Amino acid sequence: MQTTTRNELAAAPDSSTGIGDAPSHALAIARKYAALSPERRRRFREKASEQGIDPARLPIVPLSREAGNANDADGVPSSPGSALYPLAPAQERLWFLWKLDPQNPAYNLSRALRLTGHLDVPALRRAFDALVARHGALRTRFVETRGVVAQHIGDGAHYLWREHALEDAAQLRDTLRAASREPFDLMKGPLLRVDLIAIGAERHALSIVVHHIVSDGWSQSLLVRELAALYRAALAGEDAPLARALPPVEIHFGDVAAWQREWQDGALVDDLAYWTQRLGTDRPALELPLDRPRAAVRGIEGGRARRDVGPPLAGRLREFARAQRTTLFTVLLGAYAALLYRYDGQSGVRVGVPSAGRQRSETEGLIGFFVNTLVIDVDVDGRMPFGTLLAGLHERVLEAHAHQAAPFGSILDALRIERDLGRSPLFQVMFNLEQATSSASVAMPGLVVEPEAGGTDTARFDLVLNVVDDGHGLRLMFNYAADVFDASTVKRIALQYEAILTQMADNVARRVGSLTLPGRYEAAPLQRYAFESLGMALAAQAKRSPDAIALRCEDESLTYAELDAWSAMLAARLVAQGVGAERRVGLCVARGPALVAALLGIIRSGGAFVPLDPEYPPARLAQMIDDAGIVQVVADSASAKQVGAVLAGCEVVQVRKTQHNATLSAETATAAPHFLDAPLHPDQLAYVLYTSGSTGRPKGVGVSHGALWTHLQDFLA
Repeated sequence: MQTTTRNELAAAPDSSTGIGDAPSHALAIARKYAALSPERRRRFREKASEQGIDPARLPIVPLSREAGNANDADGVPSSPGSALYPLAPAQERLWFLWKLDPQNPAYNLSRALRLTGHLDVPALRRAFDALVARHGALRTRFVETRGVVAQHIGDGAHYLWREHALEDAAQLRDTLRAASREPFDLMKGPLLRVDLIAIGAERHALSIVVHHIVSDGWSQSLLVRELAALYRAALAGEDAPLARALPPVEIHFGDVAAWQREWQDGALVDDLAYWTQRLGTDRPALELPLDRPRAAVRGIEGGRARRDVGPPLAGRLREFARAQRTTLFTVLLGAYAALLYRYDGQSGVRVGVPSAGRQRSETEGLIGFFVNTLVIDVDVDGRMPFGTLLAGLHERVLEAHAHQAAPFGSILDALRIERDLGRSPLFQVMFNLEQATSSASVAMPGLVVEPEAGGTDTARFDLVLNVVDDGHGLRLMFNYAADVFDASTVKRIALQYEAILTQMADNVARRVGSLTLPGRYEAAPLQRYAFESLGMALAAQAKRSPDAIALRCEDESLTYAELDAWSAMLAARLVAQGVGAERRVGLCVARGPALVAALLGIIRSGGAFVPLDPEYPPARLAQMIDDAGIVQVVADSASAKQVGAVLAGCEVVQVRKTQHNATLSAETATAAPHFLDAPLHPDQLAYVLYTSGSTGRPKGVGVSHGALWTHLQDFLA
């Protein structure tokens, strides 16, 4: 090490530069460095740092792993010829997620191909054997020793190969779906599954499923291209060595992971500082036009929608990007951000963007988990012209890629993001642009190779837009969370996105807020219902079927006659206390029959009910009572006692459970006939709901009787 000078290191550029004999010189230095013990490598890095030299730019080579020593970065025990390697920083998060839920197939990467024609199955098997032998990532499993996790790269072609035959082609989709959803055991392996499905003599489906922790989108495309090349070589004859069909691979993903560990500490400081500053400001979660409320724990069910942008518009967008001195990626992302802004209205949108993570030329031909997720914080508002949006976004994208070395998991740790089982952290939507794989690169003699529909219908985010550029048109591929979106909604989103692309290309000066979104209000034909007050509807039903059960709650039930009489009596008492049209009345009753009777009683008095959850903090309840101007509160004794002094300034009308007995009290029997439901106008206030508000202070939202009646009729329809 003493013979390595500052000038020698300075002359060791990134191996991708290709300037003169610098790459071979850098490779020699890298090999000398790799041959050192872990301790001497550490001292080398310290001395290089003191001299302002960045030895991380050296080519990646396998590191020496001496017997009896441990890798400084991870504590993984090593020995001569050991196949144990540390996890890459990005792999750590997927390992954690797998340990949390080993049966979750959300991180299975699936690729299905349709093979039409004569298939040489033994040649295909030989091609897979050679492919797995070529890439260490495909032979990997994970081991954990004393709390330290390492990846173990096995010898030989260790993967799962299965052959099936289907009598009915209609079963194919379900077969592919089952194959793609079968969970992996990261500790036992294998992490590559191949299913060859015969549908007929001249038609096969090939399912390739690998866990994300050892692969990514780039790797999946590379795998298919190399498989095709190896299959072509296998057809050339048994004696033809398949290894010659592809350029040699000098390193594998385990070497890259170890190399990343060597340099990550110093390299991450600046990148993490950038991301914590950029993303440290709390931003409300993006609100999308969901079809269903979000569950507390998000599901994995997903769906897909596709829309094609023809060559004319695609060509205009490429020319538009050149005119704006930016990239097609930025233009497409800018349109996506504009659409999301129109849905949400926040002056800023966060979008996840995958970064290939292959800045080094040595990694371009490797299968492994290189991809990293960048969070693009897009500044956008309705007054902003497209030109301004794109100019700012162009700089933001450049900044993000300049700091892409920080793993997404490390950013989450630095920001101390609390885990939310219902949402992904920092962003809920993703965007990606990729180039289509040429048909020539996946050609197999005697076969027509096409993508096969099916495979993984899972979703890790609310909405993902993947744009595929085939050099002519653009394919808009949407993946969405099926637990919150309907397919029709996502198809409308795709239509609106294409409309924004058109308007952007037409007029760069157009403001985001002036966009026209086709189909924004398209829905089923508007249903109109004749308005009737809820109280009168209940009274009419009680006359038609007085003994029919109106509601059940656990072991309690009420007939229509009982519910009508109980709510009518409460209404009479409220009217006697001065309640009339739109007077806001607190509703503080535990769930059960009494709650329904109290709600209806307030409506029948002409008042508007305001739910007061007894579980709310007293200060919040006091703010709601004050803001709504509540004087009367209908409450049960337990809830009134629970909220205590909060109701001290209100007139409390007690709900007595004995009042709905089969034998009604004399008070109820006499009050009900003398009470007539107050006349209601459809625009009259029915109830007020309070939300937390953007400032933390409760904010009331009023709903009219007309809206309530229409909602109930639509629900019942």
